[in-house]
Amino acid sequence: MKISASPRFCEKKSLFRVLCATLCVLCVEMPSLATAAEFPSYHQTLEATFATAEEAARAECSIAPLPGGAELAFGCRWDDSSPAHLAKAAMMERAGVKGTFYVSAGRAEFMESGVLGKLMEGGHAIGNHTWSHPQLFERNPNAGFREIAENRVALETAIQRPVISYVSPFGWSKNPLDPEHRPALAAAVVATGHFVTQDNPGSWGDAPSATDLMPCWRFSANDAKPSRELFEEGFREMLGKARGTPDIPRFGLGTHSWCDESGNALQEDLLKERCLNPDWAQLNDWEYGAYRYEAVHGGVRKVSVRGATATFEATRFLPAFTGAVLPLSLVFSGAEPVAVGTSEGDLARGERGTWALPHATEAGRLHDRIARADADGLCAAFPGLRVAVEPDEAAGRLRVRVENRTGRVLHRIRAVAAFPPKWTVRNAIAAADILPDGDAWEASFEMGRIARPDYAFGAAYYPVSVDFADGEGLYRVWAERTMPRVEVPPAAPAHAARIWGPADATALEGADWAAASIAGASLPDEENWHAPEADDPDGLWCLVEKKRNAKGPANAHVRALAEDPRQGRFVVYDFDAPEAGAMRLKTNVPATRRNVVLWVNGESVPFHNSSLDIPVRKGRNRVILRADMVLGGTKTDALYLMVNDKNFN
Repeated sequence: MKISASPRFCEKKSLFRVLCATLCVLCVEMPSLATAAEFPSYHQTLEATFATAEEAARAECSIAPLPGGAELAFGCRWDDSSPAHLAKAAMMERAGVKGTFYVSAGRAEFMESGVLGKLMEGGHAIGNHTWSHPQLFERNPNAGFREIAENRVALETAIQRPVISYVSPFGWSKNPLDPEHRPALAAAVVATGHFVTQDNPGSWGDAPSATDLMPCWRFSANDAKPSRELFEEGFREMLGKARGTPDIPRFGLGTHSWCDESGNALQEDLLKERCLNPDWAQLNDWEYGAYRYEAVHGGVRKVSVRGATATFEATRFLPAFTGAVLPLSLVFSGAEPVAVGTSEGDLARGERGTWALPHATEAGRLHDRIARADADGLCAAFPGLRVAVEPDEAAGRLRVRVENRTGRVLHRIRAVAAFPPKWTVRNAIAAADILPDGDAWEASFEMGRIARPDYAFGAAYYPVSVDFADGEGLYRVWAERTMPRVEVPPAAPAHAARIWGPADATALEGADWAAASIAGASLPDEENWHAPEADDPDGLWCLVEKKRNAKGPANAHVRALAEDPRQGRFVVYDFDAPEAGAMRLKTNVPATRRNVVLWVNGESVPFHNSSLDIPVRKGRNRVILRADMVLGGTKTDALYLMVNDKNFN
C-alpha cells in the first residue's frame, strides 16, 4: 500500500498525538515563503489557584521574553574550525558564560579531532558556518545554498543535535553586481532550518526579519590581541542597543579564537567584570533559540475559571526541533497565584516573580539518533528504511518517498524539503500520522518556477529531513540529491578576459590605451598579460585576481603593492553585442577607487559608478579598465567585471 500526502503551506493541521496527560493534538505551522517554518507544537494545560475567585477571574498569564524574566541574554560567538576553540571554551567556563562555535564541516581533520564533543560537554552550542567557508557573494546562489545546507546535514549527523543557528563567513558582503544575491542567500539560510544568528541585525538586508533569523548585538575586542579599550567601547554600544530593542534582547562578544593565553586571560577578566550581571541570562544559541522561539511564536490563553482556580493553555514547541529543552517562564498579571500546577506536578517559583513551566515528559526530548542516507536512500542506522529524493526539474516538482521495511510501525512522520534559489518556492513540509511496516509514504512538493535564468546554472542540491518515531525514540534521517550541473555561463566568462598586474605600472606609462581598446589590437607589454585564475566552476563573475592572504612576512610584497601609488592592475575584456547601442558594465570597483580609467572601443569613457552604461558596436567589443589594488583587512581585493544587457535584473 502507498500512502500519499500533499505538502502543506501556511496552514495548521493535526500532525500526531503524544501519549501524555498534559498533551493534546499536536499541530504544525507550515512555512510561508518569506518566513521561518513553524515547528510541531502541542498544548500544555496548567491550573493556577488564587486566594479568591475574584483574583482568579481577573488574572492573565503570559510568557516572559527571556528565562526567569531576565532583562537581557548574553552569549559569546567564535567562528571557524579551530583547535583554539578549546582554550576559548575553557576561558568561558572559568568566566561563567556560554558560547556558540560556528564550524565549517569541510575540514575533516577538525571534525575527526573530538573538539566538537568537548565544546558541547562544556555547555556550548554548535552553529553553521558553511561547508568550506567561501566568500558567498562570489559564488552562484545554488552553490551558496549547498554550502549552507550540506554543512547543516554534516554537523547534525556529527553532533547528534539539530543545528538551528547560522553565521555568514566574511560577513554579509553585498554582491556588487547583483542586488538580489544577498537576499537570496539570506532566504536560503531560513529555508534550510536556521532561525538564530549571531550576526548583527540587518546584516543580511531587509529580509528575513528579526523574528525569522533572531540576531545578536555583537561586539569584538580585537581577535588576535584583545583590548580593554575596544571591549569597553563595544560593550557600551551593544548593551545600549540590546536595551533599546525589545525584539532583539541579546548581545555578545567575539568573532575568532585567535588570541594567546594572555588574550584569553584578559577576556576572562572582562567577562567576569562586565557580563555576569545577575539580571542577564547566560545562554548559548540552542538555549536562546529554543526559548525565544516559544516566547515569540507561542502563547498562553485563559480557558476557564472555576471558583478560585483558573485554567490556562500554553502553546509549546517540541525541543527536538527548536534545539534545546528549556522550561518556559510564565508571568501572571492582575493577580498572583498561590500555586500553579499541571497533571505532572506543581510549578516552581522562578526568578523575578516568574513560574517555571517544564516541557511535558513525553514531548520534552531531543532526537535519539540523527543519520544520513546514502545515494540510494538507505541508512545503516535504520535497516529497512529508505528515503528517496527525486527532483523533477522539468516539472518543477520534488517527490519524497519513504519506504518502511523496518519491522516496526512508524509514527509522526515529518518531511521538510528545502529548494535551491533557482526556484521561487524555498521550502515545504508534509506530514503523516502513521506508516505501517511494509508500506510507503509519498509527498510531492511544488518548487514553483525558475526564479532567474542566471540562477539556474551549476549543480542544484536538494536536501530533505525526515523525522519519525517508532514507539521507542525520535529520529531524523537526512536524504539528498544533487542534480547534474546546468552549464548556463555566468554573465562574464573568465576565459573572455586577460589581466595584467598588480605590479609596478611605471613601464606602461605613456601606452596608447585608447588604441589598445580596439578589438583585435595588440596590448602593451603583451607577454605579461594572462588569463585570470578561474578554477571555481561556481564562480559568478570574471575573477581578475583571487583574494590572497596578506598577513605575515611572506606576503609583505602584497602589502607593499597595495600602498605603492605606482602599482596598477589592468583587465581587458572582449565581448560580443547583438546590436549597436548601450550595454551595462558592472564591476566591484567604486568610483572612489584611486586612478580608475576606462577605455571602450578606442574611446576614453568617464568612470563614475560601479554600474554604468557604455557605448557598444554590433559584434566584437573590447573594454580595458585600470584600477589600483586596495588592501582591506587581511586580504587583497579582487576585481570583478561583467557586461550585460542593460535590462538585466
